[in-house]
Amino acid sequence: MPAHRHQRGESLLSLMIGLGLGLLVVAAGIRLLGLQWLTQREQLQQVALQQDLQAALGLMLQELQQAQNLPQAWQRRADGPCSDALCEGDGALRISPAQVEFATDRNRNGLRENNECSGFRLRAGALQHKTACQPAVWTAVTDSQSLPIVQLDFRLDCQRQGQRLVRRVVITLQTQLPRPAATSNARAVPTEQLLVQQQVTLRNDLPVPAPGSGCPAS
Repeated sequence: MPAHRHQRGESLLSLMIGLGLGLLVVAAGIRLLGLQWLTQREQLQQVALQQDLQAALGLMLQELQQAQNLPQAWQRRADGPCSDALCEGDGALRISPAQVEFATDRNRNGLRENNECSGFRLRAGALQHKTACQPAVWTAVTDSQSLPIVQLDFRLDCQRQGQRLVRRVVITLQTQLPRPAATSNARAVPTEQLLVQQQVTLRNDLPVPAPGSGCPAS
């Protein structure tokens, strides 16, 4: 009779070691996949944030370009000082580092109506747009949670060219992108800062002197 051959299989310890190594590889792969997903999500958040920031900046540029714009201004403002409805009272350009107010003749009738007061300011991390004169109405145009704005700055540059006053406004807008928290108990810490800056030239030059121009008296 043929002799019996004893077949030796893998020991239980070897199986456990192999299983453990396999689980480690799987866990490392899952972690790597999770990190890649977080990176892609942050990149998408940054792109969306930049688009929202550019949209907010575009709105301010469009409104400011029309500040104190008057139909046929070259005739109505031929001789100074500028004393029409868009240069006096609520129509005057009032500017500070974090707020700007002015009037814009939306229907081009040469008057300053209650819905033609405009302006922008920063309140509680949100950009607000002024849409009425009296009482003043400020409406948020950005969300402080998804687009937390940390800096809004307006700088007015005035240059006299003959008897005309040329004005330019430099707008600086800065926001932060919070990173996802590492755990559910940890708070997201703002780490990524995005800043945009652009200059806009106001469409209508004003005759000198121009007390409602926002420029210091010369």
